[in-house]
Amino acid sequence: MQSQGKTRVGRLAAIALAALMASVSAVTTNAQKLELSILSTPITSFRTDRSADSGMVETSIALGAPLYIRLELTNNTAQPIELPQSVDPAGKLVGVFVVGPAGSTRPLHTRRWEVRDLDLKAKPLAPGKSIVHETFLYGVFADEKARTELEYLFPAPGSYQLFARYSSPEPTLTVESNRVTVRVGEPVPHWQALLSAGIVDQLEGRSRSQEESRRRRDSLSAIIAQSDGNPLAPMFIPPGTSSNSATARVSPATEQTIREVIDQFVSAWEAGDLQFCGNVLTEDFQSNGLMNRTHFQQMLSDGLDSLRGQGAQASIMARDIKVSSKDGDVESVFRLGLSTIEGGIVSEHAIAIVWKYSGGAWRMWRWNSLEP
Repeated sequence: MQSQGKTRVGRLAAIALAALMASVSAVTTNAQKLELSILSTPITSFRTDRSADSGMVETSIALGAPLYIRLELTNNTAQPIELPQSVDPAGKLVGVFVVGPAGSTRPLHTRRWEVRDLDLKAKPLAPGKSIVHETFLYGVFADEKARTELEYLFPAPGSYQLFARYSSPEPTLTVESNRVTVRVGEPVPHWQALLSAGIVDQLEGRSRSQEESRRRRDSLSAIIAQSDGNPLAPMFIPPGTSSNSATARVSPATEQTIREVIDQFVSAWEAGDLQFCGNVLTEDFQSNGLMNRTHFQQMLSDGLDSLRGQGAQASIMARDIKVSSKDGDVESVFRLGLSTIEGGIVSEHAIAIVWKYSGGAWRMWRWNSLEP
């Protein structure tokens, strides 16, 4: 009888231990988080420090525009974890995948990711700390086996999803990221001419000589210069040159002026004065790398009409405005709230605006909607 009791106790202890081990295993599996986000500011190569850019989970770009991304692996446990210290796709630990409009999934391979050797020895990652890599996506191999011809990241306009997967063989760890959505619209200006001139090979660093690369760069720069606000322009700015270098520092007066312009903009929008709103935008204005000045003004009009539907009184406001210098430009970040007096909040978004001093005044140059 006593033996049976001991057996029962032993069996219960084994079950409890197995449950505990399963619980610990589940916690360990879910303790690391891999986050993929889309950035609004250009990156012409890569960086391993987290920038101040707020990540987006969805965006719209023109066909042929670069896509700027951040990969971030975080240790959410209370103990250090031994991990290879890289989430750079060149290190082969992280794979990036694109899901097409029809639902098919394709792994992305590009030459630029494969030209650097990395030290992938496992090192302790402290609790709460992250491994970060920010870069751009542009070219991929047309044939994944042959890996000879490069083509642009997205084959055609449409809605795509991207995700990443971190896989470490030693120690064994697999973490899949969230998904981000990229809506690809009409091509960038002179897209076919850019393709013929070798835009994909140039941005992926593929050339037979430095002289060939220089000639191709000059040719591509000339094509891009034919249109204002081309989303490829940042990729052809000489290193260390800001797109708006006169604004390397934000003075208190400039900060106050920009705050006032934002307040005037949302007040004019709420009142239906879309002409004033248009005057605040630069001629080469772009929203989310796709929408030009004319289309953006139409979006403002449509949004106001939607708020005013069925006789409601629109209310539009900006709050938590922050103005700072970023990569030599002036940037403002704030919360934009759209609501009706009668029905309350309709939507709220985080907005980042890069400003340009044009025509004797500060004007909105790049408008990017961040995560909600």
